[in-house]
This record gives sequence, C-alpha cells and structure tokens, in this order.
Amino acid sequence: VGIGEDPRFNVKAIKLPADKWAATVGPDLDANAEIDVISFDVDVDGAKASIAIASGSLSSPYVEVIDHRDGVGWLPARLAELVLKFSPTVVGVNGAGPAGAQVGPVLAAFAEAGISAELLEQLNTNAFKQACGGFYSDVVEGRLRRPAGQGPLDVAAGDAAERVLGDAWAWDRRSSAVPISPLVAVTVARALLPTIPAETFYSGSVFDLDDFLED
Repeated sequence: VGIGEDPRFNVKAIKLPADKWAATVGPDLDANAEIDVISFDVDVDGAKASIAIASGSLSSPYVEVIDHRDGVGWLPARLAELVLKFSPTVVGVNGAGPAGAQVGPVLAAFAEAGISAELLEQLNTNAFKQACGGFYSDVVEGRLRRPAGQGPLDVAAGDAAERVLGDAWAWDRRSSAVPISPLVAVTVARALLPTIPAETFYSGSVFDLDDFLED
C-alpha cells in the first residue's frame, strides 16, 4: 500500500510505497563527494520551485533537495551560484513541464555568470517517463539514498500519483494536493547520473557541503 493509500476508499493510488520510501534514508553525502548533477523543477503557475543535487552513479544514486522556495524569481541566479560552487557535469530539467518556462531566464543567468549553455540538459517527455520509472525502481529495490529531514520532498513523495502516458507513466501534477517539484527535481537529477561513479573519470575537489546549502 502506498503512502496515504487506503484501498477501501475511492482515492488516488499513491505511487511510492511508504515503507520503501522510508527505507531510502541514509547517511548524509560525504564531504569529499562530487556533485555530479544539479536539477530544478517548478510547480504549476510558478508557485514554488526546487533545486536538487545527485551524486554517485545509476547503480548507487544519492539525491537531495537543497533549495525549495516560493516563486521562481530567485531560481536563475541561485542555479548559477550553485554551478559555480559545485562544477556539476550537467544541470537537468524536465523541459516538457512547467519548469520549461524558466529555461530562458536560467540560460540568461548562466551567460551572465560565464557558464556554458551546453551544461543545461532538457528532458523531453519520453526521457522524463524513463526517469520516473528508473526513480521508482531505485526506491522499491533499495538502491536510492537520500538524507533525513527533507520535509518538502517527503510531503511530495507522500502525495504523488502516476499519470499513464502510453505504455509508461510520469508523476501526476494534476492530482497532487501539494507541490511535487521536490520529487520531480530529484527524479531528474538521478536520471542524469553516470552509469559508473564520477571519480572513475576525474578526481574530485574537497568541500564542505554545509557551506553551500541553505536552510
């Protein structure tokens, strides 16, 4: 039974099983770890926006929401700031969703900061469906790791249902009673991780993650 799902009543089917989601909580990211991916998402009408990070690989993914605020005006400059701090290999977004409207402002902020536009990768509908399926599999099969104390992400995971698209599915914004941008952001971030750990390709810089994360 998924989080908040009661089969006795005609309610939407919450996608993520509560016990499997709870089991994904693990240690915080090591201070020496590379931030491979930064991603962002925006809720309907730009009510809230979220930024997430991912580290590790598709075989051992770590995800974390590092910013979640009202509106979108803060988003482009904050993304540029984080890119300059973390030097990720990619910045991801579901370009087919509400966040697509922020691609232009984000690229403008990147240009102002001297960041290449090629760093931004937009997932299309098919790629986002694959991302959702992969995220779900990692949760139920115990591969995904995330920190505790991620309130907005937990709330989103506890409410999100699926929207069937052909033979696959994606997170359903239309049925959600809460902002699900935190969940979408970590879904995109996880999908863009390398197939093997990043340290195989390059040596990482040492930093203290707490220096850069906001409350």
